[in-house]
Amino acid sequence: MLNHKSYKLIENPLGFSIEGGSDRVKVNISLKDAHWLLEDELGMHQATFGFFEITKLARAAAEYSLEYYVNDVGGFDESRMEKPRVAFILSKFLSKLFSNQLKRLKSKIDPVILDVHRAIFTSTMGCGRIAKDMKFYTTASTHLLCDISNYRAAAIAARYLGEGMALEFFSVHDADLDLLEVEKNYYDYFYSITREYPVPPDKFMREYWRLQYFFVPFGFRNQFPLWRCVSLLEDWKLLYSPDRTSYTALNRTLMNLPAISPRLVLRLRESYLPRPFFNRIELMFYLGSVPQRRNNGIHFFQSTEAEIRKSLKELERATNNKFSLRKVSSFDFLGKYVNDCNIVGFKGRLVALIRRAIQWHREVALNNRGKIISHHGNQPAAVPPIPLPESNEKCDVRFLDTVEAIVAEGEKMEHCISTYIEKALAGDAYLFHIDHRPSGESASVEVDRHGKVIQSRGPRNCINSAAIQGQSLLEKWGKNIIASNPVLAYSGPHDYFLEPDHQDFDDQLPF
Repeated sequence: MLNHKSYKLIENPLGFSIEGGSDRVKVNISLKDAHWLLEDELGMHQATFGFFEITKLARAAAEYSLEYYVNDVGGFDESRMEKPRVAFILSKFLSKLFSNQLKRLKSKIDPVILDVHRAIFTSTMGCGRIAKDMKFYTTASTHLLCDISNYRAAAIAARYLGEGMALEFFSVHDADLDLLEVEKNYYDYFYSITREYPVPPDKFMREYWRLQYFFVPFGFRNQFPLWRCVSLLEDWKLLYSPDRTSYTALNRTLMNLPAISPRLVLRLRESYLPRPFFNRIELMFYLGSVPQRRNNGIHFFQSTEAEIRKSLKELERATNNKFSLRKVSSFDFLGKYVNDCNIVGFKGRLVALIRRAIQWHREVALNNRGKIISHHGNQPAAVPPIPLPESNEKCDVRFLDTVEAIVAEGEKMEHCISTYIEKALAGDAYLFHIDHRPSGESASVEVDRHGKVIQSRGPRNCINSAAIQGQSLLEKWGKNIIASNPVLAYSGPHDYFLEPDHQDFDDQLPF
């Protein structure tokens, strides 16, 4: 274990310091009006943190302290651990010390600011840029600060509106961003990964700038200025409306928001709520299936918690998967499983719809070989623009390169991968078979034209070791597709570069 006896904490009236001996960098933590300020004694690093972001503060302090740590230098126990592992263990130790310091210094923090930080942290496990800026508290109205403290939806908006992701997850106007800055972000990002500027078909198409900007990772995007964030937050409920207009179902839902993931709350602006939602599972199911309500929307917003629970049980038995009512990925799987069937005009309830979808998947997997072959022949599938992925010590990878290979895969795996043949022929999907050597399990994987893994499933749409390992292998391979052809950004918006802090769940379709 890491020996922490060499570390000592030195308190001062408005902060504290951490010293770890001659081979460690001294770290200073100062209490400011609206945040913690973390600095090292060398002046190489500086960062701000919310008052309740103790774990993140401790992790950063550990990394700064170990700036010159070398694996083969130090005590006997430390020499056996890599630097990230040492930093992780040290951060656990520092977290306890920092928590006590927060209790000591809490009385010196403005109660209003402390309440805002607490509300945002309990809602999002973070703080965000806006709440750490003292100017926010001098310009925001008392009404807004009270709303953030009392309503989870307002706290979530305050957390994320100041980030680069705001344009994608909130209802804001195009005029809220300077298009010249957007264009600069777009080109700077591609230069950072390719060392050359992209040459689009025409030039930066300003009339379609949103499509292009969605391709840029959040870390490369410019952010809304503080004054604009405050202006938008004053009417924070409108940020969740598709067209920035107020309506009753949304307002009642926001004022009584169930305890669901903040990343899921950001989906509220993608569609109009057909009714107020007060039940956590019903709201999770509705929002988790936003992209899948193409033909069966009525079943998604009318379904009760009891129907949703029973439907997941039916799907568990049919696919050998384990679903949880706490995970949005379960509802996403259910919605896409139904939508994959294109069942139009069905009048029954959700459970009956699920049973119809299960029957459809089984029939497609077993009965359409002759029809597909006679329609398409044995055409070759479109080949990826980069070399095919190579097998490794765990997984054998095989590209499904013909219509017959895809149909045979569907028969063998008992799922409906054959319905993706037209996408494979057009180059909109690349289909693979994975054999996982250690477990002997198999899976089918779909990678889209951008290199993103859309779905990875074993026999009868189960999730097994082959599906998990195959997805990991092909995700690394798929990143080279975009890197080799930045012009693909013009094909539309997506969330390929969602940071881990923002990503909600794996976007996987059942075959």
